[in-house]
Amino acid sequence: MIRYLYISILFAVLLLSCGDKEPIKTTNQFGSAEILFDKENIKAGDKINIIDVKTDGIVDGEELNLLVSNKWGVKVLTSQLKNDKASFDLLELDFQERGEIEFILTAEQKVLDRHKLEILPLSGDSLIESFLGPKTIFVGGEEKTMLTNVTTDKYGNPILDGSKVNYSIRFPGEKSYTREVEADHLVSFIQLKSKEEIGKIIIGANCDKGSIREQEIRVIPGYPTKFRVEVVEWFPYADSRQTVWIRTDVIRDSFGNVIADGTMVSFMVKANSKIINEYKSFTVGGIANVYLENPPTETSWEVFAQSDNENRSNSIKLDFESNIESIAFDYDRRKHSVFVGPITSKLGQFVNDGTEVSLIISKGESEILLENEALDGFCEFKLRGNKFVQGTYALALEVGGERSTKRLVIR
Repeated sequence: MIRYLYISILFAVLLLSCGDKEPIKTTNQFGSAEILFDKENIKAGDKINIIDVKTDGIVDGEELNLLVSNKWGVKVLTSQLKNDKASFDLLELDFQERGEIEFILTAEQKVLDRHKLEILPLSGDSLIESFLGPKTIFVGGEEKTMLTNVTTDKYGNPILDGSKVNYSIRFPGEKSYTREVEADHLVSFIQLKSKEEIGKIIIGANCDKGSIREQEIRVIPGYPTKFRVEVVEWFPYADSRQTVWIRTDVIRDSFGNVIADGTMVSFMVKANSKIINEYKSFTVGGIANVYLENPPTETSWEVFAQSDNENRSNSIKLDFESNIESIAFDYDRRKHSVFVGPITSKLGQFVNDGTEVSLIISKGESEILLENEALDGFCEFKLRGNKFVQGTYALALEVGGERSTKRLVIR
């Protein structure tokens, strides 16, 4: 047994002694290494061609790793050590994003050296994205508007905090002026209040070579103040055909500005102390107009306007006379019909086509209402059916508030 064990050991020694002998590398005891790159910061977009490394006490041929680390991850570069030097090619790497990068030199899972590098945004090649709102405000300083700018370089990196953004501002009727604002956490902004004049506020902004398009804020008039109404044209007869033209004076806000076009004004019509109609109108050039159709019968109107529940105009009183001058009607026994006409107006003409004519036929407690419309000053009521039998009836004809009566005997 001892003999066989001896033979085995001898065979193993012979095998190990065969072939050429190579030097055995050891990395149990590493020397030092230094990254030969002394820059602490560069501008976004700058290139780094090569990073050199110098070592002391590390065997030639050792593989070194350079880890390029940023917030998105790690890129690993390798190089062989020769004569205590190694070089890493970084031409394929882009350094465009603002932030911190760290170079970490390693070998066999041991960190030999570190170097931090900061990527700074470009200062002379800015791009500005702007946000404005609201774009319409009332005059008088009761409302604010704000312009916010997000300023970056061409790679999308936020500019440095404290960078200057210049705002050019021009109010209506005034000269422009400049306000300097420092960027903070990517953004800069200004807030503006309107003054007493309507028009456009123009705003521009620039940072180094970057600028925005002009922004506009529309300053519109405030709410209407007291105003008056007047009659422009009217025909004082109740004919349901003519119209009354009523308009306001030029309505202004509390600063004397003409109110905005399209401001709604309500015209109210009262009769017998009750509102019977309401008409809506919209201002153009500060003036609202309305055309009211004449009533069908004699009456009196009170007309006023209001822009809201608190701002009411003066009142106008309109008295309408009856437009009916004469009414004629008779019973035709042969046709068993009531012929009406001619019906004439105050001007001696036939009443308008479509004028409503009502005939009330009464006998005892019973009453029948018939309705028709005038055509060329005449109309006809045909008395058909078993409702009109022999007897005596009272006829009452009404046109435009005027009433004419007659006694009818049917045999």
